[in-house]
Amino acid sequence: MPPTAETQHSGPLLVTGAAGQLGAAVIAAAARRGHAAIGFARAELDITDAARVQEVVEKLRPSAVIHCAAWTDVDGAETQRDAAFAVNADGARNVAAACAAIGSHLVAVSTDYVFAGDCAQGYAEDDAPAPINVYGESKLAGELVIREELGEAACIARTAWLFSVQPPNFVRTIERLVSGDREFIDVVDDQRGNPTWCGHLAEALVTCAVERIGGTHHLVDSPDATWRDLAQEVVDELEVACEVRPTTSEAFPRPAPRAAFSILRVTRENTPAMGDWRDGVRRSVGQPEIA
Repeated sequence: MPPTAETQHSGPLLVTGAAGQLGAAVIAAAARRGHAAIGFARAELDITDAARVQEVVEKLRPSAVIHCAAWTDVDGAETQRDAAFAVNADGARNVAAACAAIGSHLVAVSTDYVFAGDCAQGYAEDDAPAPINVYGESKLAGELVIREELGEAACIARTAWLFSVQPPNFVRTIERLVSGDREFIDVVDDQRGNPTWCGHLAEALVTCAVERIGGTHHLVDSPDATWRDLAQEVVDELEVACEVRPTTSEAFPRPAPRAAFSILRVTRENTPAMGDWRDGVRRSVGQPEIA
């Protein structure tokens, strides 16, 4: 008989995707709060290898797994559907099944891309998903298999528009673009969502892990904004003379469709508090990059 969940609370936190910007932030957040955390980069733990995932989880017997590993190439997923599903759906099942086997709590990161993006008021946790691109389909498939393996006990944490000190991300890209002598940049102003600083999200994910919070939660910063709003904040923080001109999504065609409205609303009382993304911009731009 596998150990019960109650016997697993003293184990460390296990973080998948630890080499990415979010995984690295989670490791740092756990350390600040005095929680032992063991991170695995893709080279150390390929989540598409079910036997390897089971081996690692059974050996470490973590109290919780914070699952940050993912296929995040939104445009690439359009032509590499099988690869995206292998990571975001099959990999999620492997992690969930390993957690179920020993009673570890699972906190899995998902995305605003599971929604159609046609609701200007944004989406609550129980609104019906309807992804409009392959990446969103693969992440929704991951949510569904996690529920099959663990039910509502698992925590699915949807987030959006992540940025941090660690490149590549939109904030660091804008900082690089405007740090020279450019007079202007054109930035999309007809997509609205929730820019989210990885530092805020990491703290919330650790809370979900140590408090064994279950259900589906929207973990995003506020207020909602457009990509141009976010770029303007970077320019203002840097105090550079570069005009941020609004443009449309049509001016920057991409292989994967993007949602016009990907705002995530928080309606659940036990969702951990997040923060103001503008604070994250102040704490990201002008800082040394993490390679």
